[in-house]
This record gives sequence, C-alpha cells and structure tokens, in this order.
Amino acid sequence: MFEKLRLEKGGWVHDTTPEELRIVLQAEKKKNLEEINEKLKTLHTYLSALNLLTLAGLTWHLSYLARRSIV
Repeated sequence: MFEKLRLEKGGWVHDTTPEELRIVLQAEKKKNLEEINEKLKTLHTYLSALNLLTLAGLTWHLSYLARRSIV
C-alpha cells in the first residue's frame, strides 16, 4: 500500500521532460499501479475471509460460554 502511495504522489513527471518520455513514464506508472492494485485485491480477499472465520469462531465461542453458564 505504501508503494502505491509513493507511486501516486512521487511519480509525477515534470514539464521539463519531452512529451514522449512523459508518455512512457506514465504508462510504466500505470502498469505498476495496476500490479499493486491486483496484489491489494488479493490481500483484501484473504483478510475478508479471515475476518469471517474469526467472526464465526467468536460466535461459536460465545454460544459455548452461554450454554455452559446456564447449566
């Protein structure tokens, strides 16, 4: 995520460079951002699944404790 922010903020090309170089650098920047976005999407998917498993486990544990306190 920090790499994505670095590319978005620090990767700008100044107006002193030729137009062709600016286009090439912007294309490379876009490609890098797309790769980073794919990695972040994958990480987000894994973390969402982990959150759901944690929620299910904690719900089960709460029901276990509730049943145990009744008896």
